Amino acid sequence: MKLLSFFSLLLINSALHAQVDTVGLQRIYYRAMHLAENKADSIRYYADYVGQAGKNGGWAPATVMSQRLSGFYYENRGISARR
Repeated sequence: MKLLSFFSLLLINSALHAQVDTVGLQRIYYRAMHLAENKADSIRYYADYVGQAGKNGGWAPATVMSQRLSGFYYENRGISARR
């Protein structure tokens, strides 16, 4: 009986940790948006991190945040899309 309860608690615990921390991702996003222009590499890192975490957790707004951070990165680097 103890073994069964242990495995059920282990399963519940792993399911709880699999969820994406939306507040944490929002804080990372806002922090990256307020970084200085000379920290463009960090902005790109945060953009990739937010995108991956959102994709793994299934949180759609993280994709938009990641794209906005990527655009901010390219703007700070002076890279623009040519048509």
